[in-house]
Amino acid sequence: MLDLQTFINFINVYSIDVLVIAGVVSVITGLIKKVIPEKIKSLIGLIPFILGIILYGLYSYFILNLLDVFCVISKGFQCGGVATLYYTFFKQILSSSGSVKKAVQDVLKGVLSTSAIKDVANLITKNFSHTDSDEETENTVRQILTDNADIPTEVSSAIAKIITVTLSGKKK
Repeated sequence: MLDLQTFINFINVYSIDVLVIAGVVSVITGLIKKVIPEKIKSLIGLIPFILGIILYGLYSYFILNLLDVFCVISKGFQCGGVATLYYTFFKQILSSSGSVKKAVQDVLKGVLSTSAIKDVANLITKNFSHTDSDEETENTVRQILTDNADIPTEVSSAIAKIITVTLSGKKK
């Protein structure tokens, strides 16, 4: 029941159109990551947000017949953030083997810079305990992200949930 409630809350926070466009952005970003030159790999974190703004702008103009620049940028940024979460979550599900630290780093790749990933992943793995409940783990991860990463609260909460799911798989 809690999963259904979490899903409904997720839909309430982000509208259906944002969630659908984010799925499209996530797929396109995954394809772009495969063909992007090594020189600009450091900019890959911006691609979902740029695509989110572009695709939401097109959706807003052609489907809603409305072009409110503030709304397009805001909803487009939401699309990029949710797309990053989708991509990271599904990538983590597909590659669930490996160490705890590597798993945490994989989740953080789409959200933080390379230098921040190492520092935050070290803090998370250092504070991870197989005896903690999922709720305790999520609170710890959320606090570490809040203290050490410059990301919005909604994103840090979602990333904390994904990392908790990842880490709970490592407890077994």
